[in-house]
Amino acid sequence: MTLKKSQRSLRAWTKQKWRTKSGKKSSETGERYLPEAAIKSLTAEEYARTSRKKRKDTKKGKQHSKQPNFDGYLKPITEELQILKEVSEAVFHGEISLGIGVDWLEAETGRKMSRPGLKKYVDKRYGKR
Repeated sequence: MTLKKSQRSLRAWTKQKWRTKSGKKSSETGERYLPEAAIKSLTAEEYARTSRKKRKDTKKGKQHSKQPNFDGYLKPITEELQILKEVSEAVFHGEISLGIGVDWLEAETGRKMSRPGLKKYVDKRYGKR
């Protein structure tokens, strides 16, 4: 059975490792609960700011709290982007298949990408072959 885009997105969302920076329960500390990659991409100051906003909104009785506006909430992860570049160049030049490319990406970054997704990225970045 083929999953809808929203179902694939939810599946990817649930497979991420979610936690607080301290490793304690968010309900005990008031910290923001985020995917591990997002926590790693935030500076200590940015994480403190987003956690302060979460605590403030929780006190107001809100279950959900939007992220504060600041540059870099979801910063590109340089190492992962470099691996994506290497993989996409190898696919574009015909050195590896899309299947090997997505396996390489997952092995190196822990992130999954579909073959059609990688093909779309390569075509957009380098042009269709």
